[in-house]
Amino acid sequence: MFGFVSYYKGHDIALEAMRLLPDDHHLVILGGSHPRAVGNGLLAALQAALAADPTLASRVRITGFLPDDEVDLYHAAADICLAPYREIELSASGAVTRPLSLGRPVIASRVRAFLDVQDAEECLCLCEPDSAAALSEAVQTLVADPARRDALVAAGARYVERHTWSAVARRTAAIYADMVSARSARQ
Repeated sequence: MFGFVSYYKGHDIALEAMRLLPDDHHLVILGGSHPRAVGNGLLAALQAALAADPTLASRVRITGFLPDDEVDLYHAAADICLAPYREIELSASGAVTRPLSLGRPVIASRVRAFLDVQDAEECLCLCEPDSAAALSEAVQTLVADPARRDALVAAGARYVERHTWSAVARRTAAIYADMVSARSARQ
C-alpha cells in the first residue's frame, strides 16, 4: 500500500485481511502519517495491533516516508498493490496510478474514483469496500491467476499511456482548436 496513512485508505482493512491470508503473504505500507494530519491515531493503532500480534507483525512492515526511488523499488518488488479505500469524494489516487505506471497489478475497492478508472480501462481487480474477507479473497484469487495479473498490467499500461500529461495536453489543445474553428465558422 502506498501513501500517507489515513482512515479512508483502508490500512486497517488490509491488516485484517492479512490475518485471513496464508503466512507466506506479506504487507508493506509505504508511508506514514501526513505531516499536517491532526488527530490521526490510525498509525499508532496499526502499530499497537502489530505489537499485540508478533506473528502478524513479522509479516507487515510500515516504512514511514520514503524518497521516490525507494518507493519505486518497493513497487518493483511487489506482486500486487492494494488500495482498499473507503468511499469518499476522490477523483483519483496515486495509490492506484503510481503502481499502474510501474507495471504492477492493483486490487482496489469498488468506490466511485476507482470505478472511473475501471470504466476507462479494465485495469483493476475490484473488491467490495470495508471488507477484509473480500480483500483477502481478491488477493488469493489474483495470486493464483498469473494470466489475470498480466492482463491487468497490460491494461494498466494502456490506461497510463492515455493519461500522461502529454496525452492530456494534446486532447486539451484539440478541444481548444475545435472551439476556435467552430467560432470562426460562425463568424
